Amino acid sequence: MSSNHESQLESVGLERVDHPMRKRFLFFRGNHRHFFGDAPGADYEALFQRHLSLKEEAPKQYDTENLAYAMANYRIIDDYGALPLATSQAVMVSSFHYGAYNLLGGFLLNEGVKFSVLANGAKYFEQMKAYQTQKAEANELVHGPVVLTESDVINPRDFSNMIQMMQKVRQGNSMLVYADGLEGQGGYFDRNRMERVPFLGREIYARQGTASLAYKLKLPIVFAMVESDAQGFAVRFFPVLYPSDYSTRDSFVRAYCELSYLYLERYVKAAPELWEIFDRLHIWLPKDTAPATTQQMNANWSIPEWCSYNEDRFGIFQEDSKSYLLDSHNLDIMAISNALALLLQRIKVAPGKVISEILPPSILSDLFQRGILIKENIENEVLAA
Repeated sequence: MSSNHESQLESVGLERVDHPMRKRFLFFRGNHRHFFGDAPGADYEALFQRHLSLKEEAPKQYDTENLAYAMANYRIIDDYGALPLATSQAVMVSSFHYGAYNLLGGFLLNEGVKFSVLANGAKYFEQMKAYQTQKAEANELVHGPVVLTESDVINPRDFSNMIQMMQKVRQGNSMLVYADGLEGQGGYFDRNRMERVPFLGREIYARQGTASLAYKLKLPIVFAMVESDAQGFAVRFFPVLYPSDYSTRDSFVRAYCELSYLYLERYVKAAPELWEIFDRLHIWLPKDTAPATTQQMNANWSIPEWCSYNEDRFGIFQEDSKSYLLDSHNLDIMAISNALALLLQRIKVAPGKVISEILPPSILSDLFQRGILIKENIENEVLAA
């Protein structure tokens, strides 16, 4: 056996199992199939590549020339008085996902909205700060230099974030957050922390964090979205949601989750590859993670001499150090042990002879029943798993 094969196998670990780009593609394809069906001939890889290219292009919106163009070529679409409200008092600006979210901050600053951003980082505002400083020196800022400082970028994973936000709100700052943010990775499978709401004719798990935060801070929620078109950018606002109109936190959170996806629905339907939520797992409803019910194998079934991991159908990924298999055919999630995830990954890298000393026949039978392992015809010598 070649040392090349041996080193390849030795290098395989759970860090290789959980390849982030592979996981994002699986989620993107799973979400697309869930909401739009498995259309014959659908080129999911091309859609995903376009999704990635758009994501890659997003930071370039803050290049000097592009930023200057954006700030000079945007229009406000506001039939509900949302922007005047945001310029007169602190609000929660709830932005829908994608790269133009970054530009929304710039447009808000340009319109005189004073706010802090709730994010893990906001490096893109360094370019905005430079742009505003340049405009201020040229006396070209309509509302004066409203500039974000490092203290205005609040990390939602910091235990002191609520105190920081309360201080900013008292100072008259609005909060800029993602519409679907704040729960983090742990929110993917904890259904107690999500609302189940209609979306694209099906159902979706919506995160509660943004609305819960607004309710605690007594902030009206301003829904906002940035669209790019031939004229530049359209900054679109939706009806304002007031905590004072709801008697309980739960009813307010429910209304927020329903409305946020209602407003977003037609845009996602028109171009799903534009929206970052499509590479997030939690937006569609995974089934029970218990092993699926399968038919019994034929009595004379025997373990194939050669087999491999069915990578086309199943994807291995991790959340909170736990391993899962995503079945892209049935849109199902199965919890598996980290050891099994590692073994399957090794079989995927080096298909080989699975012997009973590795896995008992009952487990092998179950893996074949569910299609996780498939028969493999291999003529050349390969490394045994």
